[in-house]
Amino acid sequence: MVLPATDPKLLAALERARNHVMTPAERHAQRRSWIIGEMGIEHPEMSREELEALADHAVGPSPSPPRSEGA
Repeated sequence: MVLPATDPKLLAALERARNHVMTPAERHAQRRSWIIGEMGIEHPEMSREELEALADHAVGPSPSPPRSEGA
């Protein structure tokens, strides 16, 4: 059986993703998203606002972008 060739654009995107180093803001967003998703599955009776408050309590609110020196 002959498999179709993988799209070169997909291979390039995978290579960029493999070499990407997550920023602290990206890690925070991923952790927060994971908590909201997991708790939403475990507790479907919770509202989105309750899940977001729980995530804020667990990992803190989304960090503010760094201020520039001149601001």
